[in-house]
Amino acid sequence: MLLQEIAARIIIPPLKGLLIHSLSKEGFSQRRIAKLLGITQPQVHKYLSKPEEYYYNLLLSHGFDIDKISSYLNIILYTALKEEQLKLVLLMSSIVNDLSMEYLCRIKHGARDYCRGTMIVDPFIEHYKSFISTLLSKYNLSKLIPEVGSNIVFSPHKPKDISDIIGLSGRILRVGGGIKAVGEPIYGGSRHLSRILLIATKYNEKYRAAMNIVYDKYILDKLADKNYKVMESGPHKTLEEFWLNIEKTLKEKPQIIGDKGGYGLEPVIYIFAENLSKLEEIIRIILYD
Repeated sequence: MLLQEIAARIIIPPLKGLLIHSLSKEGFSQRRIAKLLGITQPQVHKYLSKPEEYYYNLLLSHGFDIDKISSYLNIILYTALKEEQLKLVLLMSSIVNDLSMEYLCRIKHGARDYCRGTMIVDPFIEHYKSFISTLLSKYNLSKLIPEVGSNIVFSPHKPKDISDIIGLSGRILRVGGGIKAVGEPIYGGSRHLSRILLIATKYNEKYRAAMNIVYDKYILDKLADKNYKVMESGPHKTLEEFWLNIEKTLKEKPQIIGDKGGYGLEPVIYIFAENLSKLEEIIRIILYD
């Protein structure tokens, strides 16, 4: 079976069905969905005539992990909501290719050695790269970057350890009058912030993204006024005490932690969100609302 056949017969129909259902839930009309996806309105109606469970079950019957599918669907929806058709096509192509290769490698024993040695673009890394690029070009973040620098971490699914979490191998730093992202996005990047997100997901399984920004009481008060759950932690006498206090605070499932730092630790604010889109929403509120 050709890779294109796998994509056309097994991957694309259920993935498209799930995306159409998601867009419909976001308030998109059938006509608007048809225009975005380059299909007819009757086709959209046909996809919507079957429940979401039907499409999930199709993928499940072919051995796909539903958590992975849901994670892919979230980043597809994030791009679709921006109605950037070219980016959506490229992202969908990357994801369909990844899932098609996964299926081929699973059913064809002779292909397994080839699959292990073949580099495939990771759609989650590409999504993270695109988010960082957009964020840095869209917003003036310089006043939010602490002396130690910032990082943003993202877990496509509930992480088991920090190797499941994507972050920059370097940091987001203030350079002159602007900012610059240093390093590459990698799994296990930013061990400190990744560890904090990992702890956060123990107590709130919905969290998938985190960022550290400069400590500012005004920001904490502003977010509290916007009904975000804001808590404070520290100051800490030792690094060990820091981790104990952070976990104690995270047990209360805050969205924002104002950490007062301590010996060798700069005070910062930690932001937690269910996805990168909601993280961007919090940043926008801090800067503009």
